[in-house]
Amino acid sequence: MDNAQTEHCADGCSVSTKRSAIPYLHILAAEIWLACWTLCSRRQLRRLSLVCKRFRRICLPLLFRHQTIETRFVPLKESNWVERLHSLHRAAVRLDSLRDSPHVGWVHSWNFGARKFLLPSETVVPHIGLIAPTHARLLNTFSTTLSLYHNLRSLDLWELIIDAPFRQTFSELRRLENLAFYSCDIVARNGFVMSLRSFTISAWAPISTAAEVLQEPLRIVAPEALHTLHLRAPDEIPSLLTAFGRAQFPHLVVLSWGHLSDLDIFLGFLAHCPALEVLKITTFHPDIIISLPRYTLSPDTIPVLRDLTVCEEMLGFFPFNRPIATVTILKDPPRPIPILPPLVSWEYLTPAVLNDLLTASVPLLSLSIDKIVPTLELLTSIASLFPQLQHLSIHLRVRKRRTHCHLGRRPPRRVSVDERYPVLRDADAFNDIPEDDLSDVEDSPPIARVRVPKELEASSSRSLQPDILSWICNGAAPLPQGIQVLRLIWNQHFSPAREHAVIAMLSYRYPHLRELEMERLILWARKGALWRKSDTDSYLEVVL
Repeated sequence: MDNAQTEHCADGCSVSTKRSAIPYLHILAAEIWLACWTLCSRRQLRRLSLVCKRFRRICLPLLFRHQTIETRFVPLKESNWVERLHSLHRAAVRLDSLRDSPHVGWVHSWNFGARKFLLPSETVVPHIGLIAPTHARLLNTFSTTLSLYHNLRSLDLWELIIDAPFRQTFSELRRLENLAFYSCDIVARNGFVMSLRSFTISAWAPISTAAEVLQEPLRIVAPEALHTLHLRAPDEIPSLLTAFGRAQFPHLVVLSWGHLSDLDIFLGFLAHCPALEVLKITTFHPDIIISLPRYTLSPDTIPVLRDLTVCEEMLGFFPFNRPIATVTILKDPPRPIPILPPLVSWEYLTPAVLNDLLTASVPLLSLSIDKIVPTLELLTSIASLFPQLQHLSIHLRVRKRRTHCHLGRRPPRRVSVDERYPVLRDADAFNDIPEDDLSDVEDSPPIARVRVPKELEASSSRSLQPDILSWICNGAAPLPQGIQVLRLIWNQHFSPAREHAVIAMLSYRYPHLRELEMERLILWARKGALWRKSDTDSYLEVVL
């Protein structure tokens, strides 16, 4: 379409011109635009949705696709209870609005966890009782409207009671593929059996269901279509296995077993999973290690296993003649174990243990080791045994100095009574939202340029932890040349100067390196010539 436009010349006169508008929306297919916009942040999508109606029609489904309401398990006190009350109220109003809107069909994913709060005393906060009805409203609205989300693919539920009406709702979610229960109390043991791609049941503490109910089979998911199964609720595992019986799992590829207590049952289950590629065993009963030498794994069982996560003591049981290219070694077995296997130490990983991985049918590409004190011998052995390694992750166990703490008597805390009485009106629920939730401000990030130092100076920290970064950067503990991801996970803070020096030296020594973690939950990732620090706008360019 031709658009008439007016251009202003330098002398102030205006000239009317006719210029063809670029048909940018039709240059690329809508699928390409959609793929690009899925990479946008929610703030960027919100800004795009204001540009024109066409952008709005495409952006809105992306904004509604994933819904999350999660009340964090935090104690309420005088300083935060009003804020949390308003947050609960906004969530309830949002649920009501979504129920009545035409956008409910755009929701593909729900993560819902209306966890209970630890409430302060009414003598301190007289009106804390406002929390309970607002919390109940939120729970009731979600449970009664869940069936409206007819395009729902993924559902994560936290600390809810799954009764018969709730289970009946599942029968109406015909497109549901992924279902996860986190510390949910499943009181209805029979009901609609779902055909799912992924099923997770997890609990961090014993659930409140009566013991006689837990002994009943839990019939909730059909085994035939399962691709991913996470069993992380020890109390519920026997009930699920009883319901499965001797069924086959022809499509099961990923299995996570939260607490291994019976090898016969476990090995019998594995025999029904011919396509299993990923196996994770997080905890086990101490008797498992004692009885393990009496068992062997049949060559026909899980023949295509490629990713293994087990404790050090079970490492040699699985690899033989299987294509295991990814291994995670856990170092926190339950205690006490009456008989310690040879080569096992709670702090260190003996390099000889890694020899078991050489019996696999393919080279090792990824190795993760959990909670150890690293040694120069171990790092050297890893590079020697696994020259094709691309991913190395080590969770460092912190060795602390002994300190003597003398606490004097503290004066009693002065208790003040919070007399506030918030008024909750649905029409005003979104009138006072924190500024950060609305702001579209995005500053242009600065880029730091760092030259490669000749060597990394020794750490000035007084920690008892070995200076593993200096070993690696200065060549005392060389890594495989093809290393792409290096993660050293520990609770130690580094100055920006030391961070930058480490990145510069490792970039120079290992040109394929693209991800680096030096502090817990802080990841540096390389794109092209720039390194970016996760969840920040810190950028770094290495200059030779």
